Amino acid sequence: MPNETASPVFVGAHVPLFFLLLWLSHHQREVVRDRTRLGVSGFLVLHALLHFANSSAPSYEFHGLLSHTMIVGAALAGAGYLFAAWREGSAAAPS
Repeated sequence: MPNETASPVFVGAHVPLFFLLLWLSHHQREVVRDRTRLGVSGFLVLHALLHFANSSAPSYEFHGLLSHTMIVGAALAGAGYLFAAWREGSAAAPS
């Protein structure tokens, strides 16, 4: 797909997805909130790993400082959330 077509489709698809995930991460049911937050956090880490694994591909275009900052920053936030959730779960578990 040409970049002129792909870019608006890519960005446009993320807007409803963002609002859906925002809604689910604040859902009234705790299990929905927790699973959404864990799933998004895990995805952010996996997303960065996939970028790193594909960074040597000729078609890879995410070489800028802004791209790297956003990808790595999101992965660090996701990893931080997963670590905090793991610590909280470890602290709540009976000894």
